[in-house]
Order: sequence, then structure tokens, then C-alpha cells
Amino acid sequence: MDYLNSLFGGNSGAVSLVLLFVGLTVALILLFWVWRKITAGSQLRGGRSRQPRLSVTDAAIVDDKRRLVLVRRDNVEHLLMIGGPGDIVIEQNIVRHQSAAPQPQPVVQEHPVAE
Repeated sequence: MDYLNSLFGGNSGAVSLVLLFVGLTVALILLFWVWRKITAGSQLRGGRSRQPRLSVTDAAIVDDKRRLVLVRRDNVEHLLMIGGPGDIVIEQNIVRHQSAAPQPQPVVQEHPVAE
């Protein structure tokens, strides 16, 4: 406090209050910024009563900056490489086929050989 008195004279109470306000404001801004970085992307929510149309099916780390991501939208998948200098679509319109029902095999009937 003596430092503020020598710097601003006898009116250090108002200066202390202003510095406290500025410090708290900066601390709140930093706290908000860190919170946004931690929860990035988790704040988006679609409608509650409908099925989600967009999802991340799988992800794999390629190196320090890049990542392969398999994104699914309306039962069509797209393979993306994100990060680095730019994002790249590696493969698009990957349609996931439904497992087909087993085809009925023709029944072979043996006819007795007449002797």
C-alpha cells in the first residue's frame, strides 16, 4: 500500500479500487475463455424429440496436428482429415449396407432311381 501512496499520492484508495475491479474483470475473462476451450463443441444440442442426423463415428490420431475422423450424416459416412494446414475430405458418400437376409437355398430333392 505504501507503494501506491508514493506513486499516486494520498488518494490510493480509489486507485486500489480501480485496480481491483480491473484485476477481477481480467480474471473473469480468462476463466470464461478457459471454460470455452474445455467445453468446445459440447454446447450444441439439436431437438430433443428427433433422432440425431450428425455424429462422429470414429476418430484416429495421425500425428501431433492431424486426425482422421469418420463422420456420419443420414446413414452416409465421410472420412475427413482435420488439423494441420487444412481439412481434407479423403472419402465421401460411404454408404453402410444393411446386412442382407440370407437367400433361401434351392431344395434339392433326390428322386429314387427305379430299378
